[in-house]
Amino acid sequence: MTMREEPFRWLKWGMLLPILVLNGWLLIQLFEYFSSLISIFISANLLAFVLNYPVQWLERHRLSRVRAVTVVFLLALSAVVLLAVTVVPIVVSQLSDFVNRLPDWIGSGSQQLEELQNWAIARRFPIDLTRLINQLQDGLSERLQELSGQLFSFGVGLVGRTLDCLLTLVFTFYLLLHGDR
Repeated sequence: MTMREEPFRWLKWGMLLPILVLNGWLLIQLFEYFSSLISIFISANLLAFVLNYPVQWLERHRLSRVRAVTVVFLLALSAVVLLAVTVVPIVVSQLSDFVNRLPDWIGSGSQQLEELQNWAIARRFPIDLTRLINQLQDGLSERLQELSGQLFSFGVGLVGRTLDCLLTLVFTFYLLLHGDR
């Protein structure tokens, strides 16, 4: 190696780190962009892998592949639906109870703070809780407004996740039918 090639060698090694960092950043951006599709693909493959064992067991007991896949898929789907039918009403009931009791809790908390204020005044303590009560009520109204916005975004996200689940189920069914190819 001559003296003339030495500076170019350091230049090559000096440019390697920024290029690696840029490629890593681009890979992360690409993964974030396609993360929903990647999760659908991975979930469908895992489901197909797990459901393939009962399909193979039914095939050994003289059932065709298509019928075995249909039986296993329908049984798995009915188990998920049964679980959803039993859990979702409980969650909705708990949430509605919480929403119904929230105003009572707020009123009770305000009343207790006012009673504490009256007790402090009767004992001649130099405590002014009216500002604290007003701050709590203002903060609570702000939080409830934020909660309503979050509920809307949760509903929109729920529609997207439902579509993802449907795509996962369709892809799982396809992999079970034609996964051997």
